Amino acid sequence: MHANTELTGMIQISVEVSKVSHQLQIERGLTAGYMTDRSQNTKEAIDNQRLNSDDAINNFFNFVKITEIGQQMMSMHSYADEIENHVTELRNALSIFKLNKQL
Repeated sequence: MHANTELTGMIQISVEVSKVSHQLQIERGLTAGYMTDRSQNTKEAIDNQRLNSDDAINNFFNFVKITEIGQQMMSMHSYADEIENHVTELRNALSIFKLNKQL
């Protein structure tokens, strides 16, 4: 029975990861468009999408915290913090069109 519960948890986590991936893909597409058109409408769409992406990320971490398999994944939390910091840096650079090779 324990293996079945663990498998269910892994499936649920994969669903949450998929949601994060989907939201970030939408954000990436909008950002690519903004880099070429630089319109205010696109910028507003990116800002709204970033909220959706952030919500999906927060939902993922909240879900991870309440599952047994998620507890095991929390050992990777410091790596997730690094990724989150890098995403923030990239977002800030893209917002002001100052992306360079160092990011």
